[in-house]
Amino acid sequence: MSTFDFSCDVKILCGDHALDNLPYELRERDCTRPLFISDERSYRLGFAKEVRRAMDNDIIGFGATYYRISEKASPKDCDDIVNLYKTHGCDGIIALGGENVTQCAKVAKLMLLQGVGDFVYFNHKTDMDAEKISYRDVPLFILPSDIPCGIEATDRAMIFDEKNNVFYNFESVLTRASVVILDVRLTDIMPAKAMATAGLGALAMGMKGFVDNAENPLALAYATGAIHTVINELLPAMRHNSNADYRISIYSSIINAGIAYYGIKESLLRDMANELAIKTGRSVLQILSIIFPTYYK
Repeated sequence: MSTFDFSCDVKILCGDHALDNLPYELRERDCTRPLFISDERSYRLGFAKEVRRAMDNDIIGFGATYYRISEKASPKDCDDIVNLYKTHGCDGIIALGGENVTQCAKVAKLMLLQGVGDFVYFNHKTDMDAEKISYRDVPLFILPSDIPCGIEATDRAMIFDEKNNVFYNFESVLTRASVVILDVRLTDIMPAKAMATAGLGALAMGMKGFVDNAENPLALAYATGAIHTVINELLPAMRHNSNADYRISIYSSIINAGIAYYGIKESLLRDMANELAIKTGRSVLQILSIIFPTYYK
C-alpha cells in the first residue's frame, strides 16, 4: 500500500445562499469583531453591501474596514491590514475580492500568527519560525468576487515585493483559510474570453494535480472533480456568461483544482507559471492556459 500526505480542513460553501452562512461560521469560531477588507471593485459593484446585508440580522459587526487593496498585492497592504487589525482589537478577517485581496489576507494572517508587525521581517525568507507561532488562531473567511486564483483553500500565499524585486512563495498552514464562500450574489458577468481562460487554467491545474498525485486518493478526488466540472460546464459558461450558476461552477472548479495542484511538493510547471505571471503582470490562470498544452506534450 502506498503512503501519502494530505491536509485540507478548509470549509468550502458554494451556492445561491452560501453567504447567508457567514454569521454562523463567525460565531462557530468566536469571531465577534472581524476586520473586513475588500478591493475597490467589489465595493463599487455593491458586493460589500451584500456581505453587510447577510449580517444585518446578527449581532456581529465589523471591527474595522479596509477598502484600499491595490491592483497588485503588496507588502504595504499587508502591513496596513495587520496594523488595523491590532489597533481595533479584531479577532478575524473577512476578505472580499479577487486574487490580490486573497493574497494580502493570507499573508496578513501569517504575519499576525508570527507576531510580525512589518513585512520587512521576512527579508527574503519564506520559512516560518515555529517557536513564534501564536496559539490563538486568526479565523480567515475568503469571499471571492472575481475569478479565483486557486490558492483560496490551500496553504499557499504569494506576494511580489516590487520595491526590492523579491517574490515570496509562502507554504505554511498559518496561511490557511477557515472558510471559503462562493455565492452567486458576489459574482459579476464575465466576458466569454475570461471564462475560457479561467476554465482552461482550472483544467491545467486539475490535470497536473491528477498526474502528480497518482498515489494520493484524496488529492485525486479534488482534481477529478475539477476536471469533470470544466469538461461539462465550460462551454455553457462561455455561451451563457450571464448565467451565474455556470459561472460559479467554473469558479468552484478552480478552487478544487488548486487544492490538488498546490499540494504537489515540487513542480516545474508551477514554478514557471508563477515566474511568468510576475514578469508579465498576468494571472497564473492566463499563463497556464497558454503554456500547458506545450508542457503537456
